[in-house]
Amino acid sequence: MFSQLKKSGNFAILNKYMNVGFIRLVYPLFIIFVLGLFFLLSNSWGYSIYIVDEAANAQCAREMWLNCDFIIPRINGELRPDKPPLHYFFMTIAYSLFGSTPFAARFFSAVFGALTLVITFQACKDFLNEKKAWLCFLILLSSIGFQVQFHLATPDPYLIFFLTASMISFCYYVRSKQIAYLCICYCSIALGFLSKGPIALLFPSLTIFIYFLSKRQYRFFSDIKPLLGMLLFIAIVLPWFYLVHKESNGEWTKGFFIRHNFERFIEPKEKHSALFIFPSLFALALLLPYSTFIVQAVRKSLKNQNILIHVCLLFSTIVILFFSVASTKLPNYLSPVIIFLAIVLSNYLIELNDKEWRKEKIYISAFPILALLLSAIVYISISFETLFFFIESTNIILALLLLTISFILISFFYLNKKVKALIVSFICTSLLLSQFIFYIIFPLGDKFNPVINSIEEIKKHQHIAIYKRSNIAYFFQLPHPVKMIYYPKDLEQYVKKHDDVVIMTRQKFLHTLGKAAPLLKQSFKEKDPLDGTTTIILEKK
Repeated sequence: MFSQLKKSGNFAILNKYMNVGFIRLVYPLFIIFVLGLFFLLSNSWGYSIYIVDEAANAQCAREMWLNCDFIIPRINGELRPDKPPLHYFFMTIAYSLFGSTPFAARFFSAVFGALTLVITFQACKDFLNEKKAWLCFLILLSSIGFQVQFHLATPDPYLIFFLTASMISFCYYVRSKQIAYLCICYCSIALGFLSKGPIALLFPSLTIFIYFLSKRQYRFFSDIKPLLGMLLFIAIVLPWFYLVHKESNGEWTKGFFIRHNFERFIEPKEKHSALFIFPSLFALALLLPYSTFIVQAVRKSLKNQNILIHVCLLFSTIVILFFSVASTKLPNYLSPVIIFLAIVLSNYLIELNDKEWRKEKIYISAFPILALLLSAIVYISISFETLFFFIESTNIILALLLLTISFILISFFYLNKKVKALIVSFICTSLLLSQFIFYIIFPLGDKFNPVINSIEEIKKHQHIAIYKRSNIAYFFQLPHPVKMIYYPKDLEQYVKKHDDVVIMTRQKFLHTLGKAAPLLKQSFKEKDPLDGTTTIILEKK
C-alpha cells in the first residue's frame, strides 16, 4: 500500500497529514502540561516546609537521600511506618537536582499534577468532546483545592495521579478491549499502592466490580484478566515491601498496615474525627466554587450512559462513602474525587443554557448564599487570635477586597442569567485568588513561624536536643539528627555533660523539667498560629 502511495506521489501528502495529526494531538497536551506546571509550582520555593505532613514526608525523603538508604523510611533516625516509599523516591531525585529545599520537596508533586491535567484532558476529549475537555482543565487548574493539593510535599499528588490513570485506562479498555490499557490500569493501581497503600487497590477494584454489576455483566472476570493484574501488582509492589519487612524485622509492616491503616479506619487518630456528613462537605469544599453546581450535575449525569461519566460517579461515591464510615476523617483524604467530580461538572456546565438555568435556579442560588457566608467567615475569623496576624498585611486586605468584589461580580452574572460569564468569572477569580494564597498568604505565615524565627539561633549551638516533643519541621531545617530526650533525669544528665546546649520543647512540658530546670534559661517563646502550641527554646545558663 505504502509503495503504491509513494509511486503515485501521494506518500508525501500522507506523511504530511500524519505529522499534522501528531502535532494537533501533542500541541494542546504540551500547552496543558506547561500551564499546569506553571501554576502548580507557583512560589513553591517561597515559603518553608512547616505543615506537619509536609515536614514529615520531606524530612523522611531527605534522610533517605543523605544516608543512601532507600529501603527503611526514617525521621531523625527513627523508623517511620506511616507511608510507602514512592514519593520519597521522587523527592530524593529532586534533592539530587536542586538540593534539599522546599522547591525540591514539592517539585514532583507539581509534575504529577500537570500530568494529571494532561491525562484528564485527553480522556475528556476522547470520551466527551474537546470543549468539555478544555472546561475540565480550567476547572481543575483554577480550583483552589486542586492547586493546594499539588503544592504539598505529600504522597497525595502521586496517589491522585495513579488513581486517575487507573480509572481512565479502565475506561479505554472497556471501549477498545486492548490489553495494553488493562496493563496500564493494573500498573497504575500498583504504583498507587506504593504511593499511599491499600486504598489505591480498594477504590479502583470496587469501582470496576460495581461497574460490571451495574451493567449486569456478571461473568466479567475473564474480561479483566485478574491473574495478569495479580502478577503485575506483585512484580511492582512486593520487592520493596519484602525488603522493608526484612530490614525492619517486621516493624514497618506492622506499623503501616495495622496502626496507620486498619486502626485509622476503626478509631480516630490525632483527634481527626468528624460527623458522617463531613467527607461529603470536604469533597464540595475542595472544588469550590464549582461545587455549587454539583447537585444538578450529578442528577443529570445519573441518566448518562457514557462510560467515563459512569465510572466518575461510581468512583466518587465509593470514596466519599468509605471515608464517611471511617473513624479518621481529614479533608485531604477526599482529594482523589476532585478529578472525577470535575469531569462530571464540565460535562454538565457545557450543556447548561438559559432554559436549563431557569430550571436549576433553586440549586444554583446556593452560590450567592455560600459566597456571603464565606465572606462573613473570613472577616470574622481574623478577629480570633490564631488568625489575627493576617490583618497586619496590606496585601491580605487587598486579597479580601478582591474576593468581595469577585463575589459581587459573580452574583451580578448569576442574577442576570449570564451562564458563560459566570463560569469565566469563577475561573479568573479562582486563579487570581490562588496566586494571592501562594505568593502572599503562605509566605506571610513564615513571619509567624516559630521554627523559622528560632532556627538561626539554634544552629549556633553545638549540642541540640528535643525534650519530649517539638515541631517536626526543625528536623528539615537542621543538617544532622537531633537527640531526643524523654525523661527529666536524662535531660539533667545531658545538660550537665555539655556546655553549649540548646533544648527545644513545648510550654506544656516545662513543669516536667525536674532538676534540669535550674540549669536552663528560656531564650525563645512563640505560639504557633496553626495548632496553638507554644514553642520554647531553652539554653544552658
